[in-house]
Amino acid sequence: FAIAAQNVPPNQGREVYAVWFTREGGQPRRLGFAQTPVGENGILTTGGPQERDVDKFPTWFATYDKVLITRETNARARQPGPAVLEGTLPAGAG
Repeated sequence: FAIAAQNVPPNQGREVYAVWFTREGGQPRRLGFAQTPVGENGILTTGGPQERDVDKFPTWFATYDKVLITRETNARARQPGPAVLEGTLPAGAG
């Protein structure tokens, strides 16, 4: 699973970009954070899943509706921050 995007606003201050899976009526799941900050070139790249999530990832991918890239200032956030990108996962396309 890899995400590459252009024209993403550069990171500001202490914010980071996070990757979330969401679904209607369900608890969002934060998959992790982009490992490199977005600079003036506006390019964001990230990949996953994290090693500890490899076995669970196929189920999450098949049961969540959307993937979000959000701006976060709290590393322990339980809800997605402001979304800058979003995409539909297979379960959300039906």
